[in-house]
Amino acid sequence: MLIRKTKLRTLVKILKTTALVFLGIILFINIPVLLSEQAAAKEPATEAAKLAIAGKKLYEAGQFDEAVHIWQEAANAYKLAGNEEGKTQNLINVAEAMQANGLDLKACNQILQAFNIAQPDCRQLIQDNEKDRQQSNWFQALESKPNSLNKANGLRSLGDVLQKLDRPDLSTKVLDLSLQVARQLPSPTTESAVLLSLGNAQRSLGDRIQIQQGRINKQNSSPINCGEQAKVGEETSLYQQAASLYQQAATKSISANTWVQAQLNHLRLLIEMNELAEAMVIIPQIELKVKELPTNQTTIYARINFAESLVCLNQYSAIAHADLKDIAKELVVALEQAKSLGDRRGESYALGYLGWLYEQNQQFLEALTLTQKALFSAQAIQATDMVYQWQWQLGHILKAQGDIKGAIAAYDAAIVSLQSLRLDMTAINSQIQFSFREQVEPVYRQLVESLLQTQVSSNLKSNNLQKARTTIESLQLAELENFLREPCLKSRVEIDQIVDKSDSTAAVVYPIILEKQLAIILKLPRQEELRYYATAISQEQVESTIAKLQQYLPNVSQSSQVKHLSQQVYDWLIRPLEADLKNNIETLIFVLDGSLRNIPMAALYDAQQEKYLVEKYAIALAPGLQLVEPKPLHESSKIKVLAAGVSQKRLVEGREFAALTNVKKELARIQIEIPKSEELLDSKFTKTNLQNKLQSASFSVVHLATHSQFSSNPEKTFILTWDRLLNIEDLIDLLKQKDPTGSNSIELLVLSSCETATGDRQASLGLAGIAVRAGADSTIASLWSIDDLSTSEIMNQLYQELNKGATRAKALQQAQLALLKKEKRPYFWASFILVGNWL
Repeated sequence: MLIRKTKLRTLVKILKTTALVFLGIILFINIPVLLSEQAAAKEPATEAAKLAIAGKKLYEAGQFDEAVHIWQEAANAYKLAGNEEGKTQNLINVAEAMQANGLDLKACNQILQAFNIAQPDCRQLIQDNEKDRQQSNWFQALESKPNSLNKANGLRSLGDVLQKLDRPDLSTKVLDLSLQVARQLPSPTTESAVLLSLGNAQRSLGDRIQIQQGRINKQNSSPINCGEQAKVGEETSLYQQAASLYQQAATKSISANTWVQAQLNHLRLLIEMNELAEAMVIIPQIELKVKELPTNQTTIYARINFAESLVCLNQYSAIAHADLKDIAKELVVALEQAKSLGDRRGESYALGYLGWLYEQNQQFLEALTLTQKALFSAQAIQATDMVYQWQWQLGHILKAQGDIKGAIAAYDAAIVSLQSLRLDMTAINSQIQFSFREQVEPVYRQLVESLLQTQVSSNLKSNNLQKARTTIESLQLAELENFLREPCLKSRVEIDQIVDKSDSTAAVVYPIILEKQLAIILKLPRQEELRYYATAISQEQVESTIAKLQQYLPNVSQSSQVKHLSQQVYDWLIRPLEADLKNNIETLIFVLDGSLRNIPMAALYDAQQEKYLVEKYAIALAPGLQLVEPKPLHESSKIKVLAAGVSQKRLVEGREFAALTNVKKELARIQIEIPKSEELLDSKFTKTNLQNKLQSASFSVVHLATHSQFSSNPEKTFILTWDRLLNIEDLIDLLKQKDPTGSNSIELLVLSSCETATGDRQASLGLAGIAVRAGADSTIASLWSIDDLSTSEIMNQLYQELNKGATRAKALQQAQLALLKKEKRPYFWASFILVGNWL
């Protein structure tokens, strides 16, 4: 037994020894592997951190393209290291650099991708209606993310870019969520940055109201200008809210950069609101803080911003509060800092602003040299959004020097740059898209004014009239594309060809509102040479007269004022042409400019003949010099109408709409006049039913007899159905439905009970947008709401005339004349206009 136990112990020892040897071998083999795996895990994280720091340095130096590339690499490295927070943070950084480079749509998509939101993309997001489920889904996805600094900063960045993409409603919603997250963390630094962004959003809303009401549109302005001071109105309260948010941001701020940005924005707002005493208090504080800032890209733009505000303070004050030499020094320091960092954008901006400063002081040679240098710097980095500004500034300076030929060349170049920006919608600079009337329109008008100036100064035949007309059409197309947020790409036929070949009784009238004159270009049928007329009248007087007429026309009690004002406009616009219109002209096609689009040409009054213009001519409006393959309306036997309407009082989406009791009669009469018609009345008039009808059969005419409103703000443009308000995108999608043959055959869209938004001088954009985007050849709509009995009578007569084979323009003319015989006041018959094909 003892021997057996001894042997057993010996065997156990041998086994233990063997096991230890094998374990040693395994460890010897595997320890280097384990160590290398740990090192490999550490290596991507270390590399990612280095890349993130390098990206920050490039961003601060204004080298945004390089920063995008490096931060993207950092995000990839963090992903390899399994660090999701690091990956997300650097993807948000990439979006910040894209924003700084003017690539706002790309930046927006980048932020959604950082939060793993694939649908919708930002183009779809900014076009979608707030009510759509998809929009709610993306916002709910953002809300559900765990609270973190990345979430707060990403939301702030998304809010900033949505504001630049002209969706202040979504911007504010996202920024409010960002503020909520920052306060819950808490993070005072992020909170102050979000308050700054919210201030910017409120200010943008105020600017939008100024633009809609026509207060920002100085034709002689340069790319850098102080604009007009805010008047008492709806925008003032928005500016006051913005000022309060800027103050909160400065108070909460730990970062010197955020404090300076908030106070600089606050300063500019105080100047615009004419609160100059308060502005003078914070100027010394800003000056001291700016000097303490480190040399980086943010500091460069802060100095430029500060210099601009000081120039504007001098412009608005009776005395100069800031010395021009001190302002110039601020810009020179910004220029030197940009050069030291290799920031070509900052360098270009500093040079351009110096050029502007010298131009303000009428030192044109120095201004010209500095602006040319700014242009060269912008061209070197292919910054088209800056290139056009300095080309425009060159034109402005050359024109001031009397070099009209040089100015025309510079303006031409600026417009080419702008058109390339429009074509690349993903790279369009946010300020171009939002402040269209301030940042784009003056370039076109200054070119036209220069072209017509040479036309007057020389009696030689030239292409200047044709070029002036084409330039204004390009402006109108750009304005419409800006409103629609997409290019108008349909193939088109020039109106001149239609007049020459298809309708020799039509003439095209092309008025252009310039700073000191109303220019009119006339195209007569089968005559190659254009006619030119000019009425010496200021832009301000033309626009104020039109604004009053627009205000009085929807008020039946103001008929005497309407006649007086419409007589003035007739004398400016039609009287000079009368002699040339006597030879067989029956139809006038107006390609209207600016605020002229807000009044019906039919109501212009000839006091000498005691006739309204509609009593002398059939009238149509064209959105530009080209139309989509215009053809006459089908023969009466082939006309098929889809008529839909709401006759009952409705409460929809919190808004009350009065009953339109004559809509039933209106739709019934259409069925009598056009037997091939179908009807959707009241509860049958829903989005789904309308869609099904348009998909199931071909209709040449779609007639909608319901409340609707058009505005330059797409969010305020709608059409009432039984149970919802269709926005512009909803309606356009419906009208683009393909019929069973796979085509879209709508030749005429009739909107019989619509009106334009009150106080909106660009409201006609909403109507033009529907007319162009819907795909219909032409649209008949009303500029203001009249009693539905008059509407019903005009519509009945319209279809009677169409049934007889009249052109669209002459059918509308006869319908209006039938009512005019009973009621002379324009309120009742003048509101209806025809846009598009008049044949």
